[in-house]
Amino acid sequence: MSEHTIYIEQGYIENGIIFSVAWKDHPVRNIGTVKDINPSDSIRYFEEKFEKHRYHIIELVNTIESSDNKGSFLMKCKHLKESLPSFKGLGDFVVLDNKLDEGLQLIEESISANRKKNSQFKRDLLGQLKEASELVNWQEATQKLNTLKTKWIKIGSEDLI
Repeated sequence: MSEHTIYIEQGYIENGIIFSVAWKDHPVRNIGTVKDINPSDSIRYFEEKFEKHRYHIIELVNTIESSDNKGSFLMKCKHLKESLPSFKGLGDFVVLDNKLDEGLQLIEESISANRKKNSQFKRDLLGQLKEASELVNWQEATQKLNTLKTKWIKIGSEDLI
């Protein structure tokens, strides 16, 4: 580093370029340039940007925790996790990464539990299918089979174990 380096808590400024520190397996990276003569304004900009992102992630994980349909947040949580290393801000990215891992864990546990329930529901439907196949009245049997088919489709994926 040159003699024009200013160290800050989550990075440094070198020759007018702001760098974010390395975290986990993500390297040091250029996140922007100092726009004013006073670098503290640029630093504050990137710290505030990080803080807004941190708040957004914490709110997402809190929503996941309180939601009955945790699986609906899977792609949003994955996207945030994948985009985190390229986010241009100054702050503790390890904390955000861990928070997103926590959200993904909650989602995976919920999906797994739902799939186990779905397996049981589908086993029950298979029992009803056997009963419907033994009906003599073909119209009644057809109606019952169509009802079972609709229920089967609505149940969703099951645990394949």
